[in-house]
Amino acid sequence: GGGGGGGGGGGGGAHAPVVAFQSQLAELAVQFYHTALRLLQADIEADLVPAILEGDFSDPTKHAAERRRLFGAFNEWHEVLKRHHVRERIATQFFQQAVRNAAAFLFNHLLTRRDLCSCGNALQIKMNASALEQWTAEKSIDAKEQLAPLMQAADVLVMNKSLLIEESHRLEACPALNAAQLKRLLELYQPDEYDPEAVHPGVLQELTRAASASAAACPLELPLYVRRLDVHLGRDVTFDLSNVPVPPFVTQRDGFSFLLPRAVGHDDDPW
Repeated sequence: GGGGGGGGGGGGGAHAPVVAFQSQLAELAVQFYHTALRLLQADIEADLVPAILEGDFSDPTKHAAERRRLFGAFNEWHEVLKRHHVRERIATQFFQQAVRNAAAFLFNHLLTRRDLCSCGNALQIKMNASALEQWTAEKSIDAKEQLAPLMQAADVLVMNKSLLIEESHRLEACPALNAAQLKRLLELYQPDEYDPEAVHPGVLQELTRAASASAAACPLELPLYVRRLDVHLGRDVTFDLSNVPVPPFVTQRDGFSFLLPRAVGHDDDPW
């Protein structure tokens, strides 16, 4: 019995290096994932606001170049993941997170721009955001939930604002937005040729009351925050890549320097 137990312990010890390598490889994969997300965000950040928020409903060609670059960046990254045989489930999660980050960035920017909060501009926002949703659908990626706050903000700017007095209508039309966010959007709203009516003061009063009542139970956030996968990455993980051929995409992007041998890469910790 004792000998059998000793043999079992020896077997477990034999597998320890394999388990340790699997753990290190998983940590490296997570680091690669988040670095790729940051690089994609860097690629699209300058074009996001003009491509999605700053269109002109009467002139669809306005900011067409920014939209081409935006979708070109998404296409490039989709091709990179496909070319390197990233599993479909991981690629889907990658683009869902990228779209969620982009939508939150755009939503928060919208809350600071009175000139963008009009019915006509909201119609253009809906068209541009729908184009992004269509891109994800064509790639078999469901991003409706990720785009919901931005799409619902545009809906609020287009709809009959008086309906927002009723909580039931708010829950039906814009469940992803809280009362504080709705109040901010309507405070910024500018009448235009598509909807010349100003927001009735009673709507703002009701949203102020609703926001105060909700905040008493749970503080309401005005900006939209995005949760990131929180994974501890071991700082002491090292790999000998001196004899491993490195794909050009990795060598050409500084963000992936952690994958390169120290003689080729940088000593900086990318995190």
